[in-house]
Amino acid sequence: MANYKKHESTGAKWGAGLGVVLNLISQGAKRKSDPSYRFDFGELLASGLGGAGLGAVTGVLPDILEPAKHPHHRKTCHSFTAMASIAVGLHKVSKSNLSDVQKGTAYIAGAGYLSHLFLDLDTPKGLPLL
Repeated sequence: MANYKKHESTGAKWGAGLGVVLNLISQGAKRKSDPSYRFDFGELLASGLGGAGLGAVTGVLPDILEPAKHPHHRKTCHSFTAMASIAVGLHKVSKSNLSDVQKGTAYIAGAGYLSHLFLDLDTPKGLPLL
């Protein structure tokens, strides 16, 4: 069963991975529009580390919002409804006129939160609908 450390580390991994992927896409677009653009490894590293930090925080957010004071603590923040709400919210973010940095931040935060819910799916209690 996943615990705080597992949620934190998994959220960090998802956030770091997504931060790196989004940065590679961004730098690829810069290179395409400006052939003289030189790949920036420092920017890539910063995106990965920032993504890891944000993913770690949002990976434990469900347990901050609904502390595990007893085995049956899972309610709204640990539910399929929360999962669907985050997915819908991220879809709306993708269609919005937010900057790429703001969208990336939302994607990483959503990925961290979702990592927690996916880990909780593999527990005896699972996730409630609501």
